[in-house]
Amino acid sequence: MNRNFKSLENSIEKQKLFKLMRTEYIKQYIKEANFFYRSCNFDEETIYKALNLLSRFLYTIHPEWPQEKTGFFAAAVYIVSHTPTKDCLYRYESKKDFIKRFKGVSLNSLNWYINRIQNALMIYRIHDKNSRPFWLDTESLEGAIINRIIKRELTKLKSINYYPYKPLIEELVQIIMEKLELIPKQFRKDLFKYIFKKIETNPELYSS
Repeated sequence: MNRNFKSLENSIEKQKLFKLMRTEYIKQYIKEANFFYRSCNFDEETIYKALNLLSRFLYTIHPEWPQEKTGFFAAAVYIVSHTPTKDCLYRYESKKDFIKRFKGVSLNSLNWYINRIQNALMIYRIHDKNSRPFWLDTESLEGAIINRIIKRELTKLKSINYYPYKPLIEELVQIIMEKLELIPKQFRKDLFKYIFKKIETNPELYSS
């Protein structure tokens, strides 16, 4: 057999093994996280969102793996429990109070993993009018709807370069907050910044 072909064949087999090991390792992580969340009495929807976030994060950072699992699990569920929605705003829980639910999770560990997940998945930290932090994930239902609204409105324009941003963003904010009531008005200032950043850094949103 040709030596180069044999080398390529070995490389492919190693890649298959690598992917299999990665998948099995992530499955084990998710299994442990699921047990952890249920033992802490989180509701089904929150568990589903947290597990989805964990899966995406693990695939993104692989071959690295979080060392402190409890802090990692706690960070993921804190993020999904603090999306900028009316329900989450009403149920807001500070990090200091939140870690009281768990044994052995420090505030430093929670903050470290929150920042790690946020940066790896490019989740936007958004604040309410009281400067309390929440997280807007583009892969969440709210994030996906906002993206569709931005794209829909932008594709109506002939040229984004000649359109004044401020009136456009104000219109988008009004649709999201007042017409759809998707994001509460307490987030108006940071939502404006979020939409501006999306338009500036994602030209595909307004491509024809």
